[in-house]
Amino acid sequence: MQKEKKRFWSEGAGSFAIAIGIALIIRWAFMEAYVIPSGSMLPTLLINDHIFVNKVVYGIRVPFTTDWFAEFAHPQRGDVIVFRYPSDPNLYYIKRVIGIPEDEVLYENENLYVNQQLVEREVPVGPLKAEWDWLSDADFVGEIGANGLNNYTHWQESLGGKKYSVLLRRDGSKQLEFGPYQVPPRHYFVMGDNRDNSQDSRFWASDAVSAHGFIQFKRKDTRSNEFITIPEGTIVGTQEVMGRSYRYKTTQEAKLTGSSVPVSVMALEAGPQSHAEPHKVEVIETEALKEVLIVTNELPIVGGKDYRFVPREYVVGRAMFVWLSCEDKLPLFTFLCNPLTLRWGRFFHDIN
Repeated sequence: MQKEKKRFWSEGAGSFAIAIGIALIIRWAFMEAYVIPSGSMLPTLLINDHIFVNKVVYGIRVPFTTDWFAEFAHPQRGDVIVFRYPSDPNLYYIKRVIGIPEDEVLYENENLYVNQQLVEREVPVGPLKAEWDWLSDADFVGEIGANGLNNYTHWQESLGGKKYSVLLRRDGSKQLEFGPYQVPPRHYFVMGDNRDNSQDSRFWASDAVSAHGFIQFKRKDTRSNEFITIPEGTIVGTQEVMGRSYRYKTTQEAKLTGSSVPVSVMALEAGPQSHAEPHKVEVIETEALKEVLIVTNELPIVGGKDYRFVPREYVVGRAMFVWLSCEDKLPLFTFLCNPLTLRWGRFFHDIN
């Protein structure tokens, strides 16, 4: 009897450990559940929607890091993604991808443009039209007057072959103009569907950092021993490609006595878009120096950050569907839905 009892516990513990291990692997690599805490994605996602996120759709990560072991695909315009907040990686946000690497994003006169093309907006039809029916005045706490929902209009946008819902204020009182912004390589510009009540790429630029590194000034005439002063603030740059070039200024004065001299530089434009691979800096803007010197960067120019954009490494995955939804949580157990307020019609609701 004692042996049977011991065997029962050992087998039970082993099965439990295996189950926990499988669950952790699924959560790490394949799928994870999140709860929507705010109304920034109304009407697509409601407060207290419980969603599943596909973590393998874009690739597999190295465990416990933000590095990718293998990348299968990249977020596309219109995808709803979960990601780490750029200026605080311990926080997780959910927004819609508006701009992908190298895109130009502009908002002007209440119109959104991507690569100088207007993002089409029209009256919702079909399934998207029904998303308005889930909303109530309770979703717009803080609005002037009791009928907060009446302050908004429901539109359907089309981007990247996807159709989805957005909310805009009727009076346009919170509308702002921004851009044009060019999205850096391996970064994304994101926005909430509740356009006038979303903290997103439009507002995250306060701590931008410029790229920095070293360049080499070299004599054109290697036989010359002329003493040359390179002033602090001398402007150098990359060749223009597709209408874009990147410029850097020297951060110190340098004296050229030999054949070459290294000088530290900082990008004039903050953000990772000013990163430069080796030997990309070739232009000297000062005419007098241009006649006697050439310039190059033996090493990459890096370190630029712009928290307006979401780095590729911070993307967790793509939102799949709502598996549970409720209007309120239980008073004493705020991590549990109140069963009396379940939104049954949202169970297994696809996320557009």
